[in-house]
Amino acid sequence: MTPYFESANVVIYCADALEALREMPNESVHCIVTSPPYHGLRRYIDDDDPAKKHEIGLESTVGDWVAKLVEVFAECKRVLRSDGTMWICCGDAYASGKGTCFNPGGGNGSLGKERKAAGAHPLNRGNVSDLVKMGLKPKNLLGLPWRLAFALQEDGWILRSDIAIVKRAPMPESVRDRPSKSWEHLFMFAKSSRYYWDGFAVRESGSEDSHGGGRPSNGRKHHLGGDPSRHSGLDTTEPAGDAGRNMRDAIWLSPEPSNLPHYAAYPRALVRPCIRAGTSERGVCPKCGKGWERIVALHDSGRRQKMGDGWVTGAGSHGTIHPNGAERGEGGKPVLAATTLGWRPSCTCEDAGDPIPATVLDPFVGSGTTLLVAVEESRRSIGIDLSEAYCELAVKRLYDKAPLLAAAEARR
Repeated sequence: MTPYFESANVVIYCADALEALREMPNESVHCIVTSPPYHGLRRYIDDDDPAKKHEIGLESTVGDWVAKLVEVFAECKRVLRSDGTMWICCGDAYASGKGTCFNPGGGNGSLGKERKAAGAHPLNRGNVSDLVKMGLKPKNLLGLPWRLAFALQEDGWILRSDIAIVKRAPMPESVRDRPSKSWEHLFMFAKSSRYYWDGFAVRESGSEDSHGGGRPSNGRKHHLGGDPSRHSGLDTTEPAGDAGRNMRDAIWLSPEPSNLPHYAAYPRALVRPCIRAGTSERGVCPKCGKGWERIVALHDSGRRQKMGDGWVTGAGSHGTIHPNGAERGEGGKPVLAATTLGWRPSCTCEDAGDPIPATVLDPFVGSGTTLLVAVEESRRSIGIDLSEAYCELAVKRLYDKAPLLAAAEARR
């Protein structure tokens, strides 16, 4: 299969996902991050395009859509390493019982032009007879993410987590008899019970957001292992602030400005924690492919955690009080700081040499966000998309946003 685009660390195939995956070798990728076409949401391929027969999302029933994706992800399981993880972002939809309906969110002009011109004209959400077969009445939430997740479980995947992708500025809805939708699912799957996980790379700040709610202020707080802009992968000692807390199963996302001609592009802050947790920043063994492990040391930061109505700081057992309407003199529990001391191989291969970058796969590459983040995080990446227009868009973004690709030789 000839790549649509190929550079030192990025390969894009313009092809049907199932056919392209079948040509990939077994256990050749370390992590999969993707968002498959949702059922009955949009048309991505023109009706007269020969590739139209392979388009996913236009199936007559939800069951057919689920079955098609299970088939695709079965091939993903084959190409994923046994110590790899797969992350799937999936949104839900409502049944109209009238055969068609618009995707939830946004008015007719919300995409910058008429829905039909934007390729977002109404598609089949099931007529009443189809809904009866599913045990549903019109206006039901279809439960698309969970139907897919349960089907993948039955196909052998281990469902490890359901992460809420909470949108700070969700698209408005004209609905008046239910809450407006403001979040989507990010499912984390594993191929086996033991897999690579760099929890330190995605630890969250232990302090609460100053705006309230105890939420991480943005996607960038999913990293305490040094400077997020550093991509060298060298064995250096790096101070890393407080040790923080384990990544929670919710990611709060602010809008990412974009003028992309793609209406389902997810932000980079959604992809980044998946890649950082699921692959080694240092790289993998060139012989066996196992990721290098982070060596972390914890120590007293000299600060003290919040005590009652005041903050206690200082290295001793009694610190200086910064009261919020009260004064308390007792010391607090030390706030631990964490430092990455270096990296070590997790395998026993001899004379393997220096590690090489891990490989990230997106079988529904769309605008190329997964590939872009993989490049920014110094990983290799493989993308597949049926639409040549989206493959071209992904290439353009890589050149525009990742200057290191500009000097790479490309072949199309």
